[in-house]
Order: sequence, then C-alpha cells, then structure tokens
Amino acid sequence: MKRPRAECASTESGARDARMLTVAIIVWCGAWLGSRLASDPTLARMHAAVLPAVMGTLSALLICPPIWRSMLPARSRDGAAYRRQVGKFSFLCFRGIPTVMTLCAAFAASTGCSLSWSTLRLSDATFILAAQESGASDVTIHVRSPVTVSPLRSSKCTADVLVTAVASGKAHTLTLPSRFPATIYGDDPVCALRRDALYSIQAELGVSSFDGGVELRHSTDAGAETVLVAEASIWWRSMAYVQQRFLSVTSRLGEQGRVLVPGLTMGVLGQETIIDASGGQVGVDAAYARGVEKAFTRSGIMHLMVVSGGHFLLLSALLRWVANRIRPHPVVTAVTSVVAVCILVSAVYPSDAVWRAAVMSVLGVVSGLLGRRAQAISQLSWTVILMLFAQPRFADSYGFAFSCAAVLGIALAARPLAGQLEDMLGKAMAGLIATTLSAQAFTLPIQLLIESEIPVFSVPANLLVAPVIDLATMFGLIALGSAWLLPELAYACAWLSSVGTSLMYDCARWLGGTEFSTVGWLAGVRGVVLMVVVECLLLALVVSVHRLYAKACACAGEEQSDGSFAYRRSIRSAVAFWVRESREMFDV
Repeated sequence: MKRPRAECASTESGARDARMLTVAIIVWCGAWLGSRLASDPTLARMHAAVLPAVMGTLSALLICPPIWRSMLPARSRDGAAYRRQVGKFSFLCFRGIPTVMTLCAAFAASTGCSLSWSTLRLSDATFILAAQESGASDVTIHVRSPVTVSPLRSSKCTADVLVTAVASGKAHTLTLPSRFPATIYGDDPVCALRRDALYSIQAELGVSSFDGGVELRHSTDAGAETVLVAEASIWWRSMAYVQQRFLSVTSRLGEQGRVLVPGLTMGVLGQETIIDASGGQVGVDAAYARGVEKAFTRSGIMHLMVVSGGHFLLLSALLRWVANRIRPHPVVTAVTSVVAVCILVSAVYPSDAVWRAAVMSVLGVVSGLLGRRAQAISQLSWTVILMLFAQPRFADSYGFAFSCAAVLGIALAARPLAGQLEDMLGKAMAGLIATTLSAQAFTLPIQLLIESEIPVFSVPANLLVAPVIDLATMFGLIALGSAWLLPELAYACAWLSSVGTSLMYDCARWLGGTEFSTVGWLAGVRGVVLMVVVECLLLALVVSVHRLYAKACACAGEEQSDGSFAYRRSIRSAVAFWVRESREMFDV
C-alpha cells in the first residue's frame, strides 16, 4: 500500500533535516576541536605537517564511498531479496560505511579549516607583539564597528578594529603586515573613529584576560596623533549618518525610551551609544540605566535588546505582503529581499546573532527562488556549516551558539508542543507558550555557561511582552529608516516604540525586581550537564503523564466526529525516526 504523497514528502523533508543537522553538529565539533588543538604550541609548530595530512585524509574519505558502492550488486527494488543476495552483515557494513565516512570527511574538513585559521592567527605579528607586551607601537587599523561607550573605567570609548599593519623594533622602523581583529580602547581620539575608515595610531598592545583576544590601548603621550589614512566608503558613511540621526531623535525621548528604543531597534542600549564626535554620550542616568539592564536580565527578557531573527522575520513578512499585492517577478522579489537584508545588517550594530540571522534569511530567499518551501532546520544547518567554514571563530561564540540553539528549539519542539497545549489553552496562547518553552529549554544550558542563575519568571515575562514586541520593533525600524529625512515622523514612531518598551520595562521591573526572581545554579560544565539531565527528566515526566491521559481518554471512548481516535506521534518515535534516517544518510 502506497503512502500519500504529502506523507512521503514530509518523511523525506524530515530525513533531509536530520541529515543536515547531523552534519552541522559534526562540523561545529570539528571547528571547536581545531581551535583547541591550535592553542597547543607543539602542535602549532607542526602545522605544516598536520594540515597536509588532514587534507589528504579528507580527499581519501571523499573518494572511498563511490568505490564501496561499486563493490555491491545492483540495487534491487525488493529490499529483502537484496539483503539475502549480499548477505546481512555485508549489507549493514556497506550501508553504514558511506555515512560514517561522510561524517568523518565533514569533521576532518572543519577541523583542518579551524586549525589552519587558528594557527595563522597565533602566528600573526599583532598577536605575537601583544603576547610579548612590547609597549607602544604604531599600528594601522580598519574600524569594523560603530564606536560605543567603553565598559572600562580607564577609557571612554571602544570599537572593534582589524589591525592591517604594525610597527616593530625600538624605533618602530620595521612595519609588519597583519590581519588580526582587535578591540581598541581610548578617550576622545577613539570616540572620533568612523566605521570602515583606515587610521594610523599609536597604541599599546596586550592580550585580553577575558577572551584571549588582542586589546589596543590608545596612547596619550605627547605627539601621539590619530592620522586618517583612508576615508570610509560612501555606503558606511551613509549608514553612520542614519544611525546618528536616529540616536539624535531618541535622545528627545524620556529616560526609558533613550535606553530601550535603541536597544530594541539596533541592538545597543542607549547609554552605550555615542552621538557626536567629541565623545558625548546620551544623557541617561548611570544608576537608572544599570537598574533597567538588571531588571531585564533577572526577568529573562534581555534577549529582546539584541537584534536577531525577529527583525529579519518582520522584514520578510513586510516584503511578502508587498509582493502579494504587486506580483513582481520572483527574481525581482529575491533581489529586493537580499538588498533589504544587507541594508538592515548595515544599519544595526554588528553581532554574531545578526550575522546568523542574515545568512539564514538569504538562504531562505534562495530556497524560495528555487521553488523549495521553507525548512528552518535545514536552513539553520547550512547556515552553521557555511559560517563555521568561513569564520571558525563562531564555534567559540556564546552569542552565535545562543542564537542557533533558540532557532533549533523553536523549529524542533514548538509545533508539537503547541499541538499538545492547543486543546487546553487555545491556538494563540499555546503557540506563545510553546515557542517560549522551546527556546528556553535549548538555550538555558548555554546561558548557564555565562551566568549561573536561572530566571524563574522568564516564561510569564515573555508571554506578557509578546503582544507589543513586534509593534514596538516595527515602529523603531520605521524611525531608524526615516530619521535622516523626516525627523518629526521618526520622533513620532520612536515615541510609539517607547510606549511598547515602557510596558516591557514595567513587566521586567515587576517580575525581576524581587529576591525570588532568580535561582542559583551550579557554575561551569557541571551545571550544564545537570540542567540537561533535569530537562530530560522533566520531558520524560510530561510524556508519561500525557500517555496516561491519552490512555484514560481512549478507555473512556473519547473519539473524533468520524468515530476514529486522534493520533499524535510520540516523541520517542520521532527520535527513533531521526536516528534511523541519520544512519541511512546515503542509501547504497
């Protein structure tokens, strides 16, 4: 008996998602391992021999599967007869070898790429001079982010830069090329830096005790000047002007709006922004700003102040609404969507979560252009693979891991959980609770690596602010896009956005302002393992209760209108299906 076409398509889609998710996890593990291996000085010196061996192994693994397939008899439609023909043991061995070898190839490729990338970083002149603490040096930097207020008391401003050249020697006569990312700290000269511009400055190089990166401390010695080598491109000058005009508009709001509207719209809180070249910052009381940030953190809704997938989903929804009314050519729609994503990425403050959401959005546009339906897990897996091969540093990024875990949790668990809760809570409320619980369950172990506290009221806080998030974000984006041309319209939209953020702040202060708002937890890896065990036990308890309830309803004769009982696939069968399809990734 043949299965319906829709069921076959759903099964094939689930199999593809399982395969790509498995490969993405393997690639992530390889990238993480490569960065750890490169930190070993002995292995770093052996890099010239290790990398060719890894690439040779990769080539061999990629060549072997076709050879193994050719050793088997021709594939037969009768699976049982085919197994008897080749033998059960040989069938299982040859069936599993291509899958294992493909995963090994992905692991070897990601490990080799990460090892090469990390070794090149450790051998960079900037890192070597920073590790030696050689004092002040003349460096040429390319500014890669807007300037923000420094978290250190010894400096006013900070920015992310790329060191392109560094001078060595006592007289700074030897200039060495470099390509090393760093963070610069300083006072007024640093506050005047412009994104995408090239500067020559004098700074002290050092290794950060926080993340092992390189820090540049701008020198305040007499005669230490900041020289503009190359002006920023017209694109980035335009984006900087748009951001400055938006911050000028939000500075007219009340204290709450000056703090939260830039955070909700651009991903940076108002007290961290710089709105003029002299280093003046938004007039926000420091104690008030710390209280707002603490309330949002303790209530579990601090993620709302980070630009992530929500902004890009709103943008794509708006573009689909327009496209459904004017009916342009699909290529025009795709190009417009990609351009809109690029503009949004440039207009907000850069972060790893922004890059993840942008790449995933572009992949979604390409999938739609090719006639494929949206598949969140597959798009996320390809996003992880591409970004880790392009920049292996994402394997160590908490922001990137947090963003990926939230998307994966929503894609895997939100829909089945909403289906279970829909009968009791209704469709709208079940969807909100399922989305929040799914994201929380997958991100909580990662959150414990950053801070060993669990926000108790995170779920009710997210439910209370959910009705106003999209509207407040949309008005904030409209204000951001119109502030350079129509400041009064931008102010009206920013004020409407501040109305939504005020409701968020009231909720955060109410739920996060008590001593019972957070619960302490074990720190480090032990806390993460314990949390995973607790979540698995809770999941098993919920599944057991649900099965008992389903059996009780079946015994009581609870039937559908046509006389049949409702069927819902259990979590165990879903996991078993995922494991089976992962093992059969390449059918021989």
